[in-house]
Amino acid sequence: MTLKQLENQLDQAIESYRGEVVNIVDSFHNSNEKERQHVLPETLDDMNRQAFYTFYEFQKNIIKYLKEVER
Repeated sequence: MTLKQLENQLDQAIESYRGEVVNIVDSFHNSNEKERQHVLPETLDDMNRQAFYTFYEFQKNIIKYLKEVER
């Protein structure tokens, strides 16, 4: 993996996170006030999950790059 490939992989992870969070927030804003009382904890859980996935992708790709550079 080259540095440019790593950069592209990290950019893809960020873009995926952004897209997922936009969908989550849009769904929250499209719910009515009564639904929001129940949806908020679920929305926060979904956003937390997406952040975890993004950090995992970063870690995986950085480690892969470093192992290849180390050779």
